[in-house]
Amino acid sequence: MNIKIIRKIVGITLLVTFYNFPLSSQSSEKYSLFYSVPYFEPRLINPIHGSYYIEGVQANELMYSRLWTWKKGISETSDLVDGITPKSLLTMLVPAMKGSNLWSWKIKIRPGLKWPDGRPLTAEDVKFSFEVYSADKTKSALKELLDIFREIRVIDDETIQFFVEPEDIRRARYVLPLVQILPKHKVGTNYLLKNSQFSKKPVGSGPFQFVPKKSMLTKFVFEKNANYHRWGKHSNISSVKVLEERVVGAVINKLVPDKREENWGTLDIVLNVPNSPINFENLKSQGDHLTFTPYSSNSWYGIALNCEKPFLQNRHIRIALTHALDIQKAIDDNYTTVKKGGVDESVAHRISGPFNPLWGAGDDSKTPRKYDPKEAKKKLDKNGVVKKKGGRYYKGKPVHLTLIYNQGRILKGSAEESVIKAIDRSLKRIGIEVTADALPAKVFIERLESGDFDMAFQYYELSYGGNVAPLFTEDNTQNICRFSDPILDSYLDNYNKSSGVERKEYGKKIHQIVYNEAPYIFLYRLDRIMAYRNELETHENFVPKYFFTHIYNWYFKD
Repeated sequence: MNIKIIRKIVGITLLVTFYNFPLSSQSSEKYSLFYSVPYFEPRLINPIHGSYYIEGVQANELMYSRLWTWKKGISETSDLVDGITPKSLLTMLVPAMKGSNLWSWKIKIRPGLKWPDGRPLTAEDVKFSFEVYSADKTKSALKELLDIFREIRVIDDETIQFFVEPEDIRRARYVLPLVQILPKHKVGTNYLLKNSQFSKKPVGSGPFQFVPKKSMLTKFVFEKNANYHRWGKHSNISSVKVLEERVVGAVINKLVPDKREENWGTLDIVLNVPNSPINFENLKSQGDHLTFTPYSSNSWYGIALNCEKPFLQNRHIRIALTHALDIQKAIDDNYTTVKKGGVDESVAHRISGPFNPLWGAGDDSKTPRKYDPKEAKKKLDKNGVVKKKGGRYYKGKPVHLTLIYNQGRILKGSAEESVIKAIDRSLKRIGIEVTADALPAKVFIERLESGDFDMAFQYYELSYGGNVAPLFTEDNTQNICRFSDPILDSYLDNYNKSSGVERKEYGKKIHQIVYNEAPYIFLYRLDRIMAYRNELETHENFVPKYFFTHIYNWYFKD
């Protein structure tokens, strides 16, 4: 049966998911877009508490809007504020008035904005959203960044003014779009808790809205927001359907041709396809109906070393563990290659620090530590980790490390699971016993917070600006390695406040300290591969991490 006929859904009340097909700019046909994720938390679809994992970040991008947002290349572009350009941003700056040293950003949102229920979206909603994010009871990860705003003043329904100290003028430009706007009339309180009523029935001003009554178990529905402010002329996606599917093979099998039905049996798009050589080849063998597009993400994998554990307090021992791992072999054995410029290139690339080098931060001169088991053994010997009875002993006790990982993120049969097994084998070769514990997401987070682990296999997807300060700030819940340093604190603070050449210099200094102290075994950055049906037109405009920022302009081709 013709795939176009199969896709057609009669009646505007039926669901259409992530992307719309254009038959013409006035087409009455509507389509559903199906996509798959390994994990989804429907009780936390809000931009504050639902953004701790990448699938939640992307779902929030469907539902909520910002003052302005980003293009594929991470340059700024319009959202609730129209006409965003580097020049227009400068015109928003207002110098300090007489009697005050505070500068301000005076921002005007589009006229006539509406929430899905038809209520006006005004500057009061914008002010309210910043206050909710900043409230102590909310416990937002952005609170510290938002503290730069000394006052937020509503001028009229479309105009709002943010006041900052002179040293925070540049920083404010990057902080302002981080807040996703909430409806004051729906949230009610000036703070937002995880178990709030709003979390059960969330509302945003983005292109699609979550429909709890049509969602169940592992199937989640987002319907088109008719009041969204910038639908593309070809847009024909009326709903997005999200399928939680944790089995790699099932994801592959559902990207099959000519079998698309309204029974969640097939997928239109997978944002991050299985990337082991075998799984990727199996996926490509499904047929020529799919387009594969590799794309970079501002992310990396690493092993956090719990620096509060006596054995791991010694940085020379931490460095020895890095030398013990043949990370490049693990990459070559477990990750596929893709064509880039006509050349086969692995999707995984070694890193030496907390920045993805593609994003222009860090110190390029710091190359990843080489696999050198002799050097690893030498460092262990010199630092009191003695070889005895076929194993390693420290202060008279056998060394036995616990490596934990989130089984909701590391799927069975995935390349990452194979890498963890390779790490286990490598450490055992130098006499260190390892127990790898696959934990449910909730238990994994609890263990990270309590410090009940030695090593944690972790993935980080950095936001715009590449702020790594939470990873190395004392008492921050994201500082799972429990490493901090007063000089590093200063560099992290200045990095987030500066821009241009000055910012790059602070990035280098941060990289140098973290490289030398080795609180992480830095593994690799990972390019993603997206697979989608050929009839889906995306203009390849995928914003790293957020991904769906420009879905309003995607459509299925006739």
